[in-house]
Amino acid sequence: MQIMTPEQAENYRFDIRDITKVWPHGDFPPIKIGKLVLNPNKINYFAEVEQAAFSPANLVPGIGI
Repeated sequence: MQIMTPEQAENYRFDIRDITKVWPHGDFPPIKIGKLVLNPNKINYFAEVEQAAFSPANLVPGIGI
């Protein structure tokens, strides 16, 4: 993640919200904030996902099946 203060954003040499531009790492060095963990696929998809999704306890009050 790269962090910029609002004061720096006002005076920067290009529009910081332009998605075609990349903030230079020399001006704003990347800061490590965590890591992404990919969990394994479910072994029994019905028991672990489908059954929970269609549980009557998960329905909005007033909505019938």
